Amino acid sequence: MYTYELRSVNLRNLPEKDAAAVLGRFALLLDSLTDPVSFLMVSDSKVVLTLGEGSFLRYSTPCKRFFVTSPVKLDSLLERGSYTLAESIPVLKIKKFEPTYSIDEESGIVRAYSVTRLGGRIQSGVPERCLLSSSFC
Repeated sequence: MYTYELRSVNLRNLPEKDAAAVLGRFALLLDSLTDPVSFLMVSDSKVVLTLGEGSFLRYSTPCKRFFVTSPVKLDSLLERGSYTLAESIPVLKIKKFEPTYSIDEESGIVRAYSVTRLGGRIQSGVPERCLLSSSFC
């Protein structure tokens, strides 16, 4: 299994033309897939250094990390510089299962979705024609 960590892009901070280009490249990636893949988003934290009053201050800030796993290499499909090969993905330890979500050991809500079919060409923005079904690992 091949695991890639994807570089996140904040679409809200991009000009509309650039945001559309990013979404277009993502749509091309999805159109190019020939094998099932899994996309995972993990809430994490990152230590950031800032300069304050003559010295560096360290603080932890929340962030999202994005991964894709595939049984085949995706290097040729992923845009250069938009990913790194990942050694592993942070593992969830589920404490409680509910009908539509789970709760992990850190009291975070966990949801999983399976894209079962994409209809036609994906439009820019949220793909409304994706049929989603809840499932848990």
